[in-house]
Amino acid sequence: MKRLLVLTFLIIGLVLSFPTVVRADTSSHVTVTAYGYIAGSPGGFIITYVSDWEVELDWTQGNDSVETMIRAAFGRQPTSPTDGYLVYQGANESCVDTAISLTNSEPIYYSAWSKNSDGVYTSLYASGNTEGIMSASFLFIGWIILSLGLTFLAFKVKLMLFRIAPAISWTGLGIYLLIGNITNLGIASAWTQMLGFVFIIMAIGSLLLQVRSDSMHEATTRGSRGAPGAETERWEEWGPKKKRGKSKPTSAERQAEYRMQVRGAVSRGVARRR
Repeated sequence: MKRLLVLTFLIIGLVLSFPTVVRADTSSHVTVTAYGYIAGSPGGFIITYVSDWEVELDWTQGNDSVETMIRAAFGRQPTSPTDGYLVYQGANESCVDTAISLTNSEPIYYSAWSKNSDGVYTSLYASGNTEGIMSASFLFIGWIILSLGLTFLAFKVKLMLFRIAPAISWTGLGIYLLIGNITNLGIASAWTQMLGFVFIIMAIGSLLLQVRSDSMHEATTRGSRGAPGAETERWEEWGPKKKRGKSKPTSAERQAEYRMQVRGAVSRGVARRR
């Protein structure tokens, strides 16, 4: 009996040890592909402003990668090597994107992938965007608004510093326009030259406000120029009129008094001769 049980267990063990083939009832099959390490993702991704219509992209190529692909999209981050529009694909470590406009309300987002020698792209990517870059055109327009505000203030506040401030601001705008290359108008453009001429006129006009105030102040303080008894306050003297009181007579007053004395003496001499 014991021998029969041992033989039975031995047969069962031999049966279980043989491989079993399972056949599918259809021709469908599943392919599973697994990748391990592909390559290092790009590093040091930097976006540099060039103009409102182009930015420079710099990065460090990932380890074991043969090229880098950069893609971009407006208002969202590209998440795959087929998402967004292609900016660059190659072995360099810098490029320039000229298919942009920073005056657009939506920022541009960039993503960079590495590709190994087998043509496989990494799942991890470097990213960056233009959110922190201010459009020079917006800065230029804001500067013009500031200059207009300073000019309006110069009309209201009759102080020399408030007249110099808009003059400096308008002059700076003219220089920035000519050498800053911040608009799509070249320096040879007639519109650029006209705009620069307007800035110069505004700067001179701000300074002429001070000259006008000084002239009106002098005319109000001194009265009729050259008239006997007129005060001799200079342009740079500000404040209320000085009290006459017992102060020394002015040169004009002394000249008028001397003329009166001469006329009196001449009149007395003529009377005596008669």
